[in-house]
Amino acid sequence: AGLLSAVEAAAIDSAGDDRPNALERLAASRRDRSRRWLIAAGDAVAPCVACAMGAFVLLQALAVFGFLSSIIEGLS
Repeated sequence: AGLLSAVEAAAIDSAGDDRPNALERLAASRRDRSRRWLIAAGDAVAPCVACAMGAFVLLQALAVFGFLSSIIEGLS
């Protein structure tokens, strides 16, 4: 079904009676690989999200102060 690579299948086949431990090691290595990938993806996305939020706040501030300055100019 393509779930295991040839190396992983060979490691499980060669484990013999130690097959449960081999499967546990395989599962642990896959979990660690997935966890590292998700952490790296999160580290890459976090600055982009922070910049987008900062740009949104800047645009809101410009809109509010632009409106306030037009009111002040209208009063003077």
